[in-house]
Amino acid sequence: MSLRPPLLTGLPFFGVVQLIPKLIDKYTGTMSGYPYATINAFNWLAALGGNWKGQADPALFGISWQQLGCLNILLVTAGLAYFAVRSVRGGWFSPLLLAAYYGIGIFTLAHCMHERYMVPGVLLTLLAAAHWNDIRLYAAGVGLSLTGFINLATVYSQTGTSDEWLTSATSSTVAVLTGLGETVCFVLLIFAVWEVPCPMNTNAVPSASATSRLSYPAVFTASAVMASATAFLSSLTASSLSPTSPNSGSAMVTDSNLSL
Repeated sequence: MSLRPPLLTGLPFFGVVQLIPKLIDKYTGTMSGYPYATINAFNWLAALGGNWKGQADPALFGISWQQLGCLNILLVTAGLAYFAVRSVRGGWFSPLLLAAYYGIGIFTLAHCMHERYMVPGVLLTLLAAAHWNDIRLYAAGVGLSLTGFINLATVYSQTGTSDEWLTSATSSTVAVLTGLGETVCFVLLIFAVWEVPCPMNTNAVPSASATSRLSYPAVFTASAVMASATAFLSSLTASSLSPTSPNSGSAMVTDSNLSL
């Protein structure tokens, strides 16, 4: 099911025979264009100091950033398979919740991440929060919206300045702290995925009556979640340009190489 969009999109351009080889070549070529641990994405790798570090550079325990990222992708994917099987057997399978987990998990732990790659995962988390009405999902959604806004605001506000590569002490500190905060939100999301769909879940936000709703914290309402999603999207600028390399002068990345 998840393979249908790229396959159907690529079919008019590559044909049936060359469809799979061309798509594989397109994806691998795109990944090779971003040979860094993280490209201004304030995630766990940024919290470890990996922003604009080469993939082959050492990260932790003698392994490279690329090896660490690949290991993390395998762990997140294994977690997805486990949560899916567990939820199917328990009768509370939720594609929305699993998609939110995987989208945020890949952004948080994988290498070659841009700052804007977290947007789909944040929106899925907010939608899951509105659907399940669980306080942990609300907290994770609001936290991810905040860290995502800080990430985007920092990157785009520095574009074209002397600190475009976020190498100053202030920018580096913001990247590390925001990356830590984003990782905490992902951990909270994991706990939510583990228990939220379960019939024994006791963390759902109580429904408020018409009279008591006025005194209920606005941050935990579905309308506030959707407003947060709208505000988060509005933080994206019309141009999603970001630098390609600290050593490439004023060259900027566009998404043209992602087009078919």
